[in-house]
Amino acid sequence: MKGYENVRVLIISDYVAGWGGNKISGFIELAKKVELCDGFVGFAFPDAARNSAWINEIENPVYFYKDVTLLSVMQMINMAVHAWKVNIIHTHFWGPREIARLKVANRGRCRLIYHIRTFPMHKNDIVRKTFHHMIFGTGLKICISEGIKKVVEYRYSKNNVHVVYNGVDLNRLSVNNCKDVQLDSSGKKILIMGYYFDRKGVDLALRACKKIEGQCEFQLYIITDDSEECTLLCKNSLNSSVMPKWITILPAIENIASYYRSMDIFLSPSRSEAFGMSSIEAAYCGCKVIASKVPGQEEIGVPEVIWISNPETNLDRSIDELAESLKKVIISDDVIEEKEFIREYIENNFSMDKWVREIIALYRLKGKKSYAKI
Repeated sequence: MKGYENVRVLIISDYVAGWGGNKISGFIELAKKVELCDGFVGFAFPDAARNSAWINEIENPVYFYKDVTLLSVMQMINMAVHAWKVNIIHTHFWGPREIARLKVANRGRCRLIYHIRTFPMHKNDIVRKTFHHMIFGTGLKICISEGIKKVVEYRYSKNNVHVVYNGVDLNRLSVNNCKDVQLDSSGKKILIMGYYFDRKGVDLALRACKKIEGQCEFQLYIITDDSEECTLLCKNSLNSSVMPKWITILPAIENIASYYRSMDIFLSPSRSEAFGMSSIEAAYCGCKVIASKVPGQEEIGVPEVIWISNPETNLDRSIDELAESLKKVIISDDVIEEKEFIREYIENNFSMDKWVREIIALYRLKGKKSYAKI
C-alpha cells in the first residue's frame, strides 16, 4: 500500500485512567494498521500511566514523561525525532499551553495533529482568544463531533479542521465478554452514569424519577467511582436526608457491557456532551436510550433514541419530558431488546475499523505545508 511506509507517528496522550476502554483499544488498532503497511507508531504517556492495567497491552515503544514543562517536552520530541524517526506528532488530551510548548520543541520538524475531545473553554477575553488563534492557526485539528468543530472554528481556527467520530470497541460489548450482574428489581431497570454529576444531568434524572414515583415500578442505577459523594449529591438534588429506595449506586467496572446488558433503559440527560459514546454503547447492548438534544450528542443519529430538550435551554421542560418519556417506556408492553438494524447502524458509523481508516487518511493528507513525506 504505497504511501503508508513513510507514516511514522508519535501519539502523545495524557491518559491515566485505570482501564483502557475505547481509547486504548483504538490506539492499539491504529498502531497495528499503520505497522502492517510498514509505518511506525510510538506512544508517550504520563509517568502516572506506568501502573495502569492497560499499559501492558501496548506492544509498541512507549515513552513516559514526568511533566509538560518546555524542557520535558523538548526532551521527548528530540528523542522521538532522532531515535524513532517520527514525522507526525498526534496529541490527545493536550490543551493550548501544552500545544504551545510542543510547537516550540518541534521547530517545524514534524507535522502536528491535535485531537480535540472536549469543548474549548468559553472565555471571551481578547488576549486568550488571540493566543489560541496563534497556537491552533497551523496544524491539523481532529474534532470528535460536529458540535466541537463548530466551537473550535470559532475559538481557535477554521484552518484544517476535520471531524472523526470516536470508534467503539464492539468486541468489548459482545455477549461473550459479559459477566452476569445480579440486580434485584421488580420493575424496569434504568442506568445513568454518575461521573460529572451535574454535566451528566443526574439531578435531572432524579427529579424526573421523583415525578413518576408511585406511578410505575422502576429502579434507578447510578454508576460512580465515589459512592459517598454520589449519595450526598443525590440527597441534595432531592432535598432529602435519606436516599429513596428506588436508587441503587453501582461501582465503576471495566466491563461496562455487563451493566448495559442488565438494564432496560439508559439515560443521558446531559447538559453538555462532546460525543454520545455511552448512548451508542447502551443502544448497541439493547437498552432503550433517552438522551438530551445537546451539541455533540444529538448528532449520533442512533435509531429509536428518545430525545428530550436541551436542559441548558429549558430545565423544567427537560425534566418534564424525561419524566413523561420514562413513564411511557416503563409502562409499555413493548419488549426492550437488541435490534439488528440499530446494531448495524452503529457498526457502520462507529466501528473501530472505521475510526482507524479515517485517522490514517488524515495522516496521509497533504496540507499546504507538510513536513512528513506522506
